[in-house]
Amino acid sequence: MLVNQEIIGGSEIAGYLVAEVIISKIRRRPFSLIGLGVSSGMCLVLSVLTSLGDSTGFLVMETVGLVVNRLVLCCFWSIFFVYVAELYPTKVRSLGFGWVSAMGMIGSTLSPYLIQTSQDNGINTWIDPGVIGLIGTVFLIFLP
Repeated sequence: MLVNQEIIGGSEIAGYLVAEVIISKIRRRPFSLIGLGVSSGMCLVLSVLTSLGDSTGFLVMETVGLVVNRLVLCCFWSIFFVYVAELYPTKVRSLGFGWVSAMGMIGSTLSPYLIQTSQDNGINTWIDPGVIGLIGTVFLIFLP
């Protein structure tokens, strides 16, 4: 269990470092769309991998997919927060950050309940974040 946490933590650190290197070289909005879309797609791919079987090969692919997904998510969120700062006018920027932080807190609070509801209904737990992420990607299209 501790080794899993160390591996995931390493992928998160790598995601933050990648974001640090590329943030001045990319456009925020297209990268936000791509980052959230890729992460959502990876969740849906992981749902397929977990439903195919419990063999060692599938478990390794699932673990690698999870590590890569965490890297993409950390990189995406780092750059998305810069995008949020650029999105709002200076006078209401703190309200924008507060809104984004509040929605993140609500999502973090509701996620265990969503997982439990999925398990109770026999739905793969990777499908929910994949679908929610795709919906978020569609909403990102309409941001300026």
